[in-house]
Amino acid sequence: MAAEAKPKAGLEDVVAGESAICYLDGARGVLAEAVRAGTPLRIDDLAAHPGFAGMPAGHPAVGSFLGVGVTVGGRQVGALFLANKQGGAAFTDEDERLIALFAERAGLALEVSRLNDEVHAAVQARDNLLAVVSHDLRNPLAGVLAGLGNLRAETSDEDTERRVDLLSSEVRRAVELLNGYLASARHTPEPQGPTDVGALVSELVDLVGGRTEGIDIRVDAPDDLVCELPRDRVRQALLNLILNGVDATRGVGTSVWIRVERVDDWLDLTVSDDGPGFPADFTADSIRPFASSRAEGTGLGLAMVRRTVRDLGGNLEISNRESGGARVLVRIPWRQA
Repeated sequence: MAAEAKPKAGLEDVVAGESAICYLDGARGVLAEAVRAGTPLRIDDLAAHPGFAGMPAGHPAVGSFLGVGVTVGGRQVGALFLANKQGGAAFTDEDERLIALFAERAGLALEVSRLNDEVHAAVQARDNLLAVVSHDLRNPLAGVLAGLGNLRAETSDEDTERRVDLLSSEVRRAVELLNGYLASARHTPEPQGPTDVGALVSELVDLVGGRTEGIDIRVDAPDDLVCELPRDRVRQALLNLILNGVDATRGVGTSVWIRVERVDDWLDLTVSDDGPGFPADFTADSIRPFASSRAEGTGLGLAMVRRTVRDLGGNLEISNRESGGARVLVRIPWRQA
């Protein structure tokens, strides 16, 4: 039976015949010596050892002892020990080899746990920031959009109307992106429903129309491709993919291609462009928030797409087109409507 001692516990607080890990700040007496030794410390008669500080009244007597320091990142953080009752068999060379192996594994487990806690803390901090920023920016953007609507209604100048429509499109796009960031940070499941994927793509192409001057967006999607999916999540993923393609193409290429199809039990969504493409060493595993493949990007778009797709049980693949440009394929499990 194994037990983890409280941070201030020592050998004297653990029942004889059991094993435990004691943290460094609680190690004293023989435990402290085991930590300092750096190698297994084996004692056949604990009571005869000069470092033994005695046991509490009424505590079973301890005979043999075997302990070793636990190392994490090259530093001693505690001790793993075994204690046998008085009169019990002494620990052997094989026992010593085993406890050294266990101590090594314990150190690795503690380090993995520490790194995992750091990752979770960083992700939580990022999500909290995204949630706050998204929430706080939506209200002023809604006010800007309302003001643009009033301006549109009050003017009859065609050039002004065109400029207002362009600005309104940009503000709506910003609101859409903020909504997506907020939904992603909340990690809340969304209801699924029948969605016409082709119509969804057309809606998004219209939404980003203000950013596509000089860029030809070509859509290849069936008219009757309807499936069950969380529409808002997929909509945000597609919006980010399309915007990435448009932004990468602007000033470099002329075209963005969007292809939607059902392939066996998958819904495949592919966005390609004839921009500069991905760096040679950039892969789907390289996608990180704030680590863009382009110097002027934030990396948030693809990171949010990947999270959404993985939440839906799918995957994301990136590659470069032979003729130049990038290709991003999103595969989501097909759910019949």
